[in-house]
Parts: sequence; structure tokens; C-alpha cells
Amino acid sequence: MVSGWVQRDANTAALLCIAGGIADAIGYVQSGVFAANMTGNTVLTGASLANGEFAVAIERASTFLTFFGGAMLGRLSLRFAKSARLPLLVEALILCASSFIAPPSLTVLCIAFAMGIQATAITKFKGAAISTIVLTSTLARLAEATLDFFARHEIFAAPSQKNPAALLAITWVAYAAGAVIAVLLLKISSAALLAAAGIILLVSFASSREGRV
Repeated sequence: MVSGWVQRDANTAALLCIAGGIADAIGYVQSGVFAANMTGNTVLTGASLANGEFAVAIERASTFLTFFGGAMLGRLSLRFAKSARLPLLVEALILCASSFIAPPSLTVLCIAFAMGIQATAITKFKGAAISTIVLTSTLARLAEATLDFFARHEIFAAPSQKNPAALLAITWVAYAAGAVIAVLLLKISSAALLAAAGIILLVSFASSREGRV
């Protein structure tokens, strides 16, 4: 029973990371701005300001607002629906619509809004807080878990439930796989975001069956 739940968590995390990788890569390829990585966009915005490229800085900084709005909507949806299904459905619809929006600058804002929703829709896997759209903290936690595994000393020990090394590694690899898939899909279709939307829909319906919050 427990192992089945753990496996479902791993599958859900991997699918969300693949979708996030697809969306983030498409946003970057099309506009030069990250749809999910607000740290990267902060650096890009600062660099634009330093170079006196104020219009570019405003365009890059606009992703903060849309991402923030999406994250708030995701959290609000959870409060009303008590399930991840609703926010994930909304995210999938936004990603679908983004596939048919022509200006790249507008597309990346829609994707950022969708990624904000995903950031708050499901945040815990195997009892640990793991992001499916930002991987810097994931790598840091993976380093901690790796050290704990090899050190085997109580001074380094941390509860394994809080540092699920395998799951952290899976999310990292899945996000990278999503980026690879995105670039390959863009070579054959302009509607590559539909792949991410389809994955999110799959997770949404799976979450509703499991009654997951």
C-alpha cells in the first residue's frame, strides 16, 4: 500500500516536471525569457536595466507578475476545490490556449501564469516539499540526501522521508527530458505546448481519482 503510494508520487512528480520542462523550454526558445525560472528572469531583468534596455527589462519583469498571479490562483483554487484537479485543469487550458497565441512575448506570459499555477497546485511528494518547476533547490536537497547516504553518521543524518534522493533525481532528469522533448517537438510542430497540456490533464484526472490535495 505504502509502496504504491510512493510510486504514484514519483510518477506524478515526473510527469509534472516533464510538462514544466516542455513549457519552460518553449518559452525560452520563443522569447529568450524563462516561463518558470523567476531567478533567471530576475538576473536577465537586472542585466537589461544595467545596459539601459528599459523596454526589455519591463518585458522580462512582467513574467514576475503573471507567475505571481498564477501562483495565487493555484492556491485559491486549492482552497475552494480541496483538490489539485481544478488548478491543474486551468493550467492545462491555459497551455492549450498558449499554443495558438502568435506573439512570443504574450505566449511566455501565458506560460508563466500556467507555471505559477503548477507551482502551488501540488507541492508535496512522499511527505517532502519538492518543486516541479524550479530545480536549484532540488539539486541542493539531492546533494544533502547523497551526503546523508554515504556519510552514514548521525551528525549528518536526516529523516529519509524529508530527503527522498531517488525522487529528487527523478524530478531533475524529468525536467531535463521535458526540455529535450520541447525542442524536438518545436522542429515538427508550432503547437508543442499541447504536449505539456496533455500531460497536465493526465495528472489532473489521476489526482482526482486519488483524492489528492
